[in-house]
Amino acid sequence: MRRVAFFLAGAGLFLIILVVAGFHWPVTPVITVSNDLPVAGVRVEEAPARFIKKNRITVLPHEFSGEELAAVSWVWGRYRLVFTRPGCREAAVTEKITPLAREIPVNWELYRYELLLEVDPHAPGEADSVELVLNGEPVTPGRLELPYGEYELKVGGAGIKPKTITFFLEEDTQLHFKTDPAGSLLTQVKTVKVGIQPKGMAFSNDGRYLFIALLGEAAVEVIDGETLEKIGRIVPAESRFRKGGFVEIGVSPAGDQVVASKMETATVHFIPLSGANRLEITEHLATGGTWSKVIAFSPAGDLFAVSNWVSEDVSVFSYPEKELVAKVKIPGIPRGLAFTGGSLFVTNYSTGALHRIDTGSWQLVESIAAPGRGALRHVVAGQDPNLLFASDMRRACVYIYNLKAGKIEAEIPVDKNPNTIALSPDGRYLFVSCRGPNAPETYLARSPRSGELHVIETVTRRVVDRRVLGNQPTALAVHPSGRYLAVSNFRDNNIEFYRIDGEREGTGTGAGANN
Repeated sequence: MRRVAFFLAGAGLFLIILVVAGFHWPVTPVITVSNDLPVAGVRVEEAPARFIKKNRITVLPHEFSGEELAAVSWVWGRYRLVFTRPGCREAAVTEKITPLAREIPVNWELYRYELLLEVDPHAPGEADSVELVLNGEPVTPGRLELPYGEYELKVGGAGIKPKTITFFLEEDTQLHFKTDPAGSLLTQVKTVKVGIQPKGMAFSNDGRYLFIALLGEAAVEVIDGETLEKIGRIVPAESRFRKGGFVEIGVSPAGDQVVASKMETATVHFIPLSGANRLEITEHLATGGTWSKVIAFSPAGDLFAVSNWVSEDVSVFSYPEKELVAKVKIPGIPRGLAFTGGSLFVTNYSTGALHRIDTGSWQLVESIAAPGRGALRHVVAGQDPNLLFASDMRRACVYIYNLKAGKIEAEIPVDKNPNTIALSPDGRYLFVSCRGPNAPETYLARSPRSGELHVIETVTRRVVDRRVLGNQPTALAVHPSGRYLAVSNFRDNNIEFYRIDGEREGTGTGAGANN
C-alpha cells in the first residue's frame, strides 16, 4: 500500500507541475476560416491575465489587425474573440485554448447586397437575345441579392459579341452595360457617372489621366487611365472662376500641363501633371477674346492657340512663356483648331469654310469653302501632312481635305450633328461622335433620341461601324495606346469607354453654349 500511495502522490505531483507549467507554456491557436476568406482583424473581449500581461494590453477589449496575429503571444485559457473582415458579419467565438485544443473555427456570414443588373441592347428588339451567366449560373436582368465577393458575368447570345465583365460586390451596386453587335470593332467596357454636362476631354500624353471639362459646373474631373475609375475633381481656387463651367481641354506636347478653357470668363487655366501642385489649377491666363473655347498646341509645343467664339478671332500664345504672339480675326465664328505643316487651320462654324493661317506672318492666307452653307465644328490632322479631317454639324458629314490641292477630297455622311472627331494613334480609324437631332423646342433640351458613334476607315473612307450612344454624345478621346476610346454623353452626365478591337472578329473589354 505504501508503494501505491507513494506512486499516486508522485503522479499527482507530476500532474500539478505539468498543469502549472502548462498554464505558462505558450500555445498558438489554429484559426480556420470558412469560404477561404482571411481574417482582417480580431477583437479580444475576454482573455487570461497572463495573455494581457504578455501582450502589454492595458484594457479589454483590444483590437489586433490580421497582420498582427502572427506576432501575438497566446497562453492557455479561456478567450472570447470577435473576428472581423469586410463584407462579413462579426464572428464571435468563445473557446478554451490548450495544447490539446488549439483550433478556433471562424464561420463567416457574408453580407448580402443588391445587384441591379441593367442591360442596354445595342439595337431595338435585341433584349430578348441576351444570354447572361453569372459565376456559372444563368441570370436575367433585374434585381439580384448576392453575397459579398468577386463575380464574373459572361454576356452573349444570338447576334451579340461575347464579352466578360468582372466586378467585386461590396455594396449595393447598379451594373449598367451595353451589348455589342457581333462583328463590331468596339466592345463597351464601362460607363462612369461624372458631373453636369461633360463637354470636352482629353487624355494626358502618357495615358495616365483622362481630364473632363464640365460645362454645367466649374470643375474638371479626372479619371484614372488604367482603372477607368474617377479619382479627382479640380476646381478653381478663386471664387470668381467658380461660376460657369469649363469647355475644352488642351494637352501640352511636353506632358507637363493640361489646359482647360472657361467660356464666360474668356480664360484658360493651367493644371500641372507633376510637382507639389499636381492636378490643381495653379494659374490662369486671359485670352483677350470673348467666349473662349478650343485650345490647340503646336506639334513642337512652343505655341498654343485659343478660338474665341463671340469676338470671332483666335489668340495665339508662346509656351511655356504664355505671352501673346498674335490675334487673328476670322470672317465668322471660329471653333476647331489644328497646327500642321507650318500653318494653323481654323474651322468656321458660321459658313463651313476651313481657313489657313500662316504661322510666320500670322495672316489668314487661304480658305477652302464647303459645298454648301455648313457649320464646321472640329478638325484634326492626319498622319499624312497633306490631309485634314473636319466635322460639319449642319451638313451632317465629315470632310477629308487635300491641303496640297487646297480642296475637299471626300465627303462622308454620318448621323445628325456630328461633334468631336478623333483619330486612332495608327491613323487607321476616325471616330465621330454624333449628337443626333435637336429637340423641336430648343437644342438646349434633351434630344428626342440617342446619338451615335461612327467609325470611318481612313483608307477606304467609308463608315465601317456605328454604335448607339447616350443622349447628345459630344466629346471623344482615344487613349494614347490605342486600346480604347472614351465618349461623353452630354445630357446623361456620363462617360462611356469602349475597347478598340480593331478587327471585325466578334471577340471581346458645341453652337451656342452647347456646340
